[in-house]
Amino acid sequence: MLLVEKLQSDIQKLPTDLQQEVVDFVEFLLTKVDRNAARHEEGEWSHAGLEYMLRRMDAEEGDDAPVYPLNDVD
Repeated sequence: MLLVEKLQSDIQKLPTDLQQEVVDFVEFLLTKVDRNAARHEEGEWSHAGLEYMLRRMDAEEGDDAPVYPLNDVD
């Protein structure tokens, strides 16, 4: 039996009020997943912005300037 079929079968055995709790919990989990995805995307943009800034600083200061590797930024 597939996971979806098992869930559907088990949920149908529950009283209506508990079925609603299952729906509420699933919606909570979906919100949590969306929030984590947004944080991950925000982190990627932040990383890209820092990398771009460091490259610009290196380019503007010329060959004699110190190199700023991204792992030095906290």
